[in-house]
Amino acid sequence: MMGSVLGAEMELDPIVQWSIAAVGGGGVAGTVQAGTVATRAVSTGTTGGLANPIVSVFEAIMAVIVTLLALLAPLLGLVLVIVGMAYAGKMIAKRKSKTSIPGSG
Repeated sequence: MMGSVLGAEMELDPIVQWSIAAVGGGGVAGTVQAGTVATRAVSTGTTGGLANPIVSVFEAIMAVIVTLLALLAPLLGLVLVIVGMAYAGKMIAKRKSKTSIPGSG
């Protein structure tokens, strides 16, 4: 994944930039594929292949969920920051009102 980021962020010749991104992306894709192959091998070895359709459906559902999370995570992060700041402001105001002495100013 770092190869993809480096390929996209650095000021390099476009051929070098695309090569770095392709190698980095290929590494990520290879890792994911190795995990899929290992999962299928375990499924086939333990159930004789009967669970492979279930594993396939689970993989498809997880792919959709991860894609949605990748798209929504920045928005969810923004919402969490806003909620956290509002909560912190409320707590600070509450604490200030507890520590202030009435009539002191």
